[in-house]
Parts: sequence; structure tokens; C-alpha cells
Amino acid sequence: MARFRKAQYWIFVPGDAGSVAAVPHEVLVKRAHLLSVLGRWEKAESDLLKCRTPGGIPGQAEFSSQVLLELAGIRINQGRLGEARELIGDYESGGLDSAPERKMNLTNLKGKLAFYQGDLTAAKCGFRRVMELAESSGQQIHKAQAGLNLGNISVMEGDMEAAESFYRKALTISEELQDVSGIGMALGGLGILAAERGEHQRALECFRRDLDIGLRLGQAQTVAQTHGNIGQLLADMGRFHEAMDSYQEQLEITRRIGDAPGTFNALYCLASCASELGKPAEASDCLRRAADHGIEWSMATEAAKALLDLAGIQVEAGETEAARATVAELLALGEEVRDRSLIERALSLKGRIG
Repeated sequence: MARFRKAQYWIFVPGDAGSVAAVPHEVLVKRAHLLSVLGRWEKAESDLLKCRTPGGIPGQAEFSSQVLLELAGIRINQGRLGEARELIGDYESGGLDSAPERKMNLTNLKGKLAFYQGDLTAAKCGFRRVMELAESSGQQIHKAQAGLNLGNISVMEGDMEAAESFYRKALTISEELQDVSGIGMALGGLGILAAERGEHQRALECFRRDLDIGLRLGQAQTVAQTHGNIGQLLADMGRFHEAMDSYQEQLEITRRIGDAPGTFNALYCLASCASELGKPAEASDCLRRAADHGIEWSMATEAAKALLDLAGIQVEAGETEAARATVAELLALGEEVRDRSLIERALSLKGRIG
């Protein structure tokens, strides 16, 4: 699973639910898929790489392409989007996307990739196509997942009524299929909606049910994401110490499983809580770590966001030279920063501090 945020809350985006071809390496790929769902990406990748050879598996081009899709899904979850794009490109070059199941999985991954890159139009188009394919082929689980994804986009667009409709339909399908994981993701979405509406207790109940499901299923990324949601909800309620505990839980898991975007989020939110508690030194430390992490993982926009906040704290503390250096570091990221308002704000701050 991957994750996206709206108004500081994590939004779950389910992965593909495809099966693999009946070939000698079938067990490895199935195990890799399960390990990936559990957030054990290194072990999943190890299994998949055992199945991948430079020329593919003789006579099993379809199977080799499935390996590419599984690897692409892992890369998206890790935030390694460039590598994911390359893997999807390799898959498409094989010309094996005509079957409904493969087409749904491919379109779903491309939608997730577009969503991560902030292209909501392309993501919405992709997920709607998945919904159409799922309805025409009777694939209810894909229909539910597409509904969750479209609900996520509706939240980001501010259309809460549409989002609730998508989430509730996905919940109904998941309950009919007894898909516990799907039920958890739908509850997570409904929790986000409740939080946006200021219904804190209802949101907390949804998040805790989602957390319980993630723990029972052993889904590490889901557990991390839900800790992040609970942390944000507690912060909104002014319970910053408890929020920091939740973010720390999130951080420990994301580090362990190699979830780069999740690790940045946890560090950034820890900094926010520390600032609210009047602990600028602790906030600065978390922001510095978040910025370094963002730069290391080619998340320039995220790194710029952390650097801008760090410079702000340094200015307030009278650390002009440090703030000047931080702003220079931000501006050096240049065109890699997608949110140009961050550059504009950095230039404004540079003008103020000289």
C-alpha cells in the first residue's frame, strides 16, 4: 500500500490484488506479494530478484512482466518513483497488458505513481479506468480498491460528500467479500472525513479499529500510517505529548521497513509538535533530520519544506548566519522543488535576513 495526505492526514491507497501465472517460480512471487503487503519489502524484493534474469524466463514473458509489476509496486511504496517508472516502462514494452487482470494492475500502479507525483488528473483517469474494468469483469475487490483511490482524490479536492460515498461503497463491498484489509482501509478513510469535520471521537474510533486490523494482519505500513493519523488527530486536539508518542511509533516502523515518505512525515510532524510545546531545539533537530532524509531520497519538495521551517526557527532564535545557510541550501535545490511557493517564500526570507 501506498499513502497520501490531505490536510495533514494520511490517506491509504491500496496496491494491486493480482495473481501470478502458474510457473515454476510461482511460489516465490506469491510469497513476495504477501511480504510486500506486510511491509517486508526487502525480503519481497529478494524473492522477486531470484525470479528476474537479464533475458527474462525463457517461454515465460508474461511471468517475467508480473515480476516487474511487483517490483514497481514496492518502489512506489518506498518513494523511489524514478525506479518505479522505469519498471513500469519495462513492463509496457513487453506488450502484455491486454488481459483485464493485468490491465487493471498496470493501470492501478500508474494511477498510484501519478498520485504520488501530484498529478491528480492522471491519477483520477487511471483509477476510473480500473473501476470500469473491474465492473465489466466482475472483479469486486478491484472495484472496492478503485473506489478507495477515487475517494482519496475526492478528499484532496475537498469534495467530502463524494469521498464519503466512495469510502462507504468500498466498505460495503469489503464487508460482503469479508476482506478485512479492505475494511480497515475504508475505516481509515472514514476516519479522515470525521477528523476533517471536527468529529474527533468518531475519527479516533475509526483509526483505532483500522489500527487493530493492521496489527492483527501484520501489515506494518498500515500500522505506521494509522499511528500517523492518530498522531495528527491528537495534535489537532491539542494533545501534543500523546501525538509525539504516536509519531514516534510511526517513525520506528517506517525506518524499519524502508518507507522513505513515511519517515519524512513522522520527522516533520514530530518537529511540529515540539514547536507547539515550546521546544525549538528539538524541533530544529527533527527538521534537520527530515531535510537530510528528503535530500537523500530525492524528495526535494519535502526537503525544501523542512528547510524553510528550520530557517524560520533559526531567524526567531537570532541565528542569522545559520538561517542564511539554510535558505541557501533550500534554493540550491532549484527546479527539483515542485512547489514553487516554497522557493518564493525562501527568497522573501533571504531578503529579510540579508
